Amino acid sequence: MALRPRPRPRLLGAAALLCAVTAVTAVTGCQADRPPAEPSAFSSALPTRTVAGAVVPVLPLDAYRLTAAQQDHLQQAADRIAADCMRAQGLTWPARPAAQGVEHDSDERRYGVSDARTVAATGYRVPPPAGVTAEQLAERKRAVEARNAAMTEAVVAAYTGEKPGATTPQEAGRGGCRGEAEQRLGLPSGYADGTDAVETAVQEGWNKTAADPRAKDADAKWSACMHGSGYDYADPHQAAGDPAWRPGAPGVGPTPDAREKAVAVRDVECKRSTGYLTAWQTVEIEQQNALIKDREPQLRAVADQWHQALVRAEQLLG
Repeated sequence: MALRPRPRPRLLGAAALLCAVTAVTAVTGCQADRPPAEPSAFSSALPTRTVAGAVVPVLPLDAYRLTAAQQDHLQQAADRIAADCMRAQGLTWPARPAAQGVEHDSDERRYGVSDARTVAATGYRVPPPAGVTAEQLAERKRAVEARNAAMTEAVVAAYTGEKPGATTPQEAGRGGCRGEAEQRLGLPSGYADGTDAVETAVQEGWNKTAADPRAKDADAKWSACMHGSGYDYADPHQAAGDPAWRPGAPGVGPTPDAREKAVAVRDVECKRSTGYLTAWQTVEIEQQNALIKDREPQLRAVADQWHQALVRAEQLLG
């Protein structure tokens, strides 16, 4: 799992960084017959970058966070430390399956789905890595399942330092080989649950954005646009979280059906016609800039810790 928590605001909470189990979401679907000429609803007037062929918004606080490549480098170093630690206890830390293709950045959907070509194929499901075949996805899924099967209670306990059946905070503390990796790399305090200064600012900026009248007005305009096509959702996050296409929900298949794709495509169209993404990104940029002005020393301290951890990882990995 990535070493930088990238929560999807209002949808997913921050995940622990050095997690014991890696998950893979495989999604299949047919491409639309006539993909739109301008698939992304993001404005070219605001800062963006392209990841896995999709447009991702750029925000001021990104300057204090790790890139995907840096996350991967730290994860490799942490895994090496953990493996040595486990070996000293007579245990094996299962290697993570090698990454394939280019993973989509979670901020691609920071304000909900935004790429018409992607949703025409996968609806609201998380798209597979770019440049990966169905066969490769299936092979990776098998590798992940095999790794998970090797995560015995003893292995997980040695990695986390948590005792099975722990009843006190001391017994359930963060220690073990994961703790050794964190200590040797010098990872920022609070990184795992998203409570370091940077992630706290990111979440606060998001909350202020969601409460801003301009963002609420954008929600209302988007909702009215969707209603015109017979879809009743208060905002894009409600549409994305509809149980009708939530993986694992009763009656929901492994691949998106025609209705899910149609709603997702209309979702992106309404974002484009109402300027939804421009409104939300503009407000969030303002909110994050204000937080940076107020907290720059604390934010810089966290960024410096990440930089120092990367230096240690480079020394370890050679």
